[in-house]
Amino acid sequence: MKRAGRLLGAIGLMAAAGFAWGAVPDGPADEEARLAAPTSVVLGYYQCTRSEVGKVDAFMADVQAPLMDEVVRQGLWLRWSYLTHRYGDEWNRVIVYEAPDLETHLRASAELTRRLTEVHPGPNPFVQFCDGHKDNLYTRTLP
Repeated sequence: MKRAGRLLGAIGLMAAAGFAWGAVPDGPADEEARLAAPTSVVLGYYQCTRSEVGKVDAFMADVQAPLMDEVVRQGLWLRWSYLTHRYGDEWNRVIVYEAPDLETHLRASAELTRRLTEVHPGPNPFVQFCDGHKDNLYTRTLP
């Protein structure tokens, strides 16, 4: 009995020491580790008609962005961003998605599509005003 008590006491001390020295993840450190781990990064490039980009941007801000925020809160995407063209080639709008892995990104994308269909049954401005579209898939390997 004494031996079992000493063993449990030693395990407790090792756990406490681990927390004290940061060897055991806790709270915010868990979140930092999750975000620092290799992730799937998808860039969706769009070639939108210049005279119509205001409609595309308004749709993104008013309809799609809140739904994408919900997908992040659900834990499927780690984060997302929307890039508007300042100078360069014909790809003038980009949506950046980060997920823990490609499979999770695909689930998140399907969830976003389902939600978009529910709240905006009409034509999507990305489809109406953006003739070109391509996706590039990457794995983030360094911060």
